Amino acid sequence: MEDIIWLGSLFAMAVFGYYVMYRLGIFLEKTQKENQTQEKTQRLHIAASAPEDIPLLLNVAEKYPDMEYVLSVGQEEQIVNCLKAGNVDAAIVSAQAKSDSNMQCELLDLDPVPFTVCDSQREIFPVETCVQHRKIVWNTGVSLPFIKDICKYKF
Repeated sequence: MEDIIWLGSLFAMAVFGYYVMYRLGIFLEKTQKENQTQEKTQRLHIAASAPEDIPLLLNVAEKYPDMEYVLSVGQEEQIVNCLKAGNVDAAIVSAQAKSDSNMQCELLDLDPVPFTVCDSQREIFPVETCVQHRKIVWNTGVSLPFIKDICKYKF
């Protein structure tokens, strides 16, 4: 008789354990899917045609610490072509750079300032000393919250 009680309680514990693991699996799958969708929406690729634009982007990155940034620096024509192809979310180029009709842009006046890279003690000084006339360009219909902050930013 005792053996039957032991087997019954062992069976009940096994069923309960299976139920708990089933519910835990559902919870973990749901959490993993939510994290994957958040990761996809929080990655931002910005291209700049001049190293003098980097301090501006670093300041915006401080305001949005939860976003992951990829910064590319290159020639204006290549950057605009990458923006057209959708490889870049936004670009900072000279005010004279050509942009398509399906792109939005805002003009910026930037004072060149020195900046440090990767929390190191090395400071990078820009060659230019006068105000730089730049513009930020992005595809029409894309909502990028940081663009308003870039346009308001003053050194």
